[in-house]
Amino acid sequence: KGPKEPDARRTAPAPPLPRDPEAVQYYSTKGVASPARLLHPTFKNVTLKSLLDYGEPFIVGDTISKWKAAHKWTCEYFFDAFEDAPVEVLLGGRKRRMTFEALQELPGERPQRWYWQPFGNGSTVDRRKFTKSYSLPSFLVPTDANERQFMTSARLIFQNQTSRAAFHRYPTCQSQMLTQITGTVHVVLGLPSPEGGASHATFTKLFDFDLRPGDTAVFPAGMVYELNSPSGGCGVTLASYFQDPVPVMYVDQFSRRLRSAEFISHCFKSLWDAARH
Repeated sequence: KGPKEPDARRTAPAPPLPRDPEAVQYYSTKGVASPARLLHPTFKNVTLKSLLDYGEPFIVGDTISKWKAAHKWTCEYFFDAFEDAPVEVLLGGRKRRMTFEALQELPGERPQRWYWQPFGNGSTVDRRKFTKSYSLPSFLVPTDANERQFMTSARLIFQNQTSRAAFHRYPTCQSQMLTQITGTVHVVLGLPSPEGGASHATFTKLFDFDLRPGDTAVFPAGMVYELNSPSGGCGVTLASYFQDPVPVMYVDQFSRRLRSAEFISHCFKSLWDAARH
């Protein structure tokens, strides 16, 4: 007998969820020229994939105010995917425009502030797929399929290990400040305020939770969050654009301890409520 034909019901991609005009209008803020993609949720089809189909193409960094505003992220992801994107830099009190690649090579004095907004002028930025090879985080089984799916996605991953709490944007991009945090971490998440841009002090708080040693939580990029622990706290603002969300099957390995179904539903409902108001 020959090989069995694949079941079309299993191989056919799921139809896209409809866009919600109120959500699109909500995310058309002063800081984001291109509206984010927030899909209309119905709790029958809320999955991690549908949750991650939300993105906001904006990042702001501030090296002077340090953790009072946003942390200046220098990440291989942004260099690889958006090296030709325009960056506005405040250097020595004067504004300069340069590419993200040139920003990495600035000698001497670090920029006081830089803004990266690839969709700011309405043009399309080349979102190239990654060409470099990265190692998977410890909580993913190192298979080729996992690596391909993980490396073509963009999302926030909070991982609180036994010895430290760490924020992972990609395995090669980790906040060194957060490596000093130990024990249980209190996390507050929300969405950027239309009036306040991307400052972590002006975001709409949606929900909060404790991240215990060993726990891991996955959230869509574009959210604003604060972390606090007994050993010190910090606030970070990070937003980015999605390419291909990771399928739900790869998340099940490290989401059990957070009671994922209840947690994801709560997160999605909060996003939806914020978009409607």
